Amino acid sequence: MLAVAGDSAEHVQCRLQGADVECGEALWVLVAAAQNDEQRNAEVVSAADYPAIALLESQKSIAGQYWADYLVQAESMADGTVLAGTTWQVVASYAQSLGAKVEAVKPVEGSTGWSDTWMLSSKAAHPNCMKLWMDWIASPWANAQATEYFGEAPSNAESCGLTTNPNHCADFHAEDEEYFADIWYWETATEECL
Repeated sequence: MLAVAGDSAEHVQCRLQGADVECGEALWVLVAAAQNDEQRNAEVVSAADYPAIALLESQKSIAGQYWADYLVQAESMADGTVLAGTTWQVVASYAQSLGAKVEAVKPVEGSTGWSDTWMLSSKAAHPNCMKLWMDWIASPWANAQATEYFGEAPSNAESCGLTTNPNHCADFHAEDEEYFADIWYWETATEECL
């Protein structure tokens, strides 16, 4: 997602995740490369070999702030320190609640994304209890509560009628399958390079 305020892009913000930097431009480079070889699913195996790193390095002079704390990013949007940058819908919504005049916009190139998941370990001491918990967290009521709290789209379609915010599912495009057609889901690097 890209949060944009006004017409100026003089203050751009990027998100730090560990040692990696994620910016919309990185996705643009990935999409351009994928379009050239007609490969939809591209994986990054080594950041050193990724052309987006060079692009981001060249743009350091226009990046006013790198963030690792979403509260800092939202406050920067609200006080006008940052006018544009990559973000999540939950951060844009929080910034709006602080008075920021921003909107979350998915770039025409698409966006990165992920699906939070719960998994059952093959070594679980009590697999039946874990299975019961999995059934509960996937239930409409629990799924509505968990996804609204964490700022995510629910995976259970029946959850949309149970959220506290009646616009939650619309804000997160939970019922809009077409919206997710150009979301490039994060994947763990594999031994085989695509």
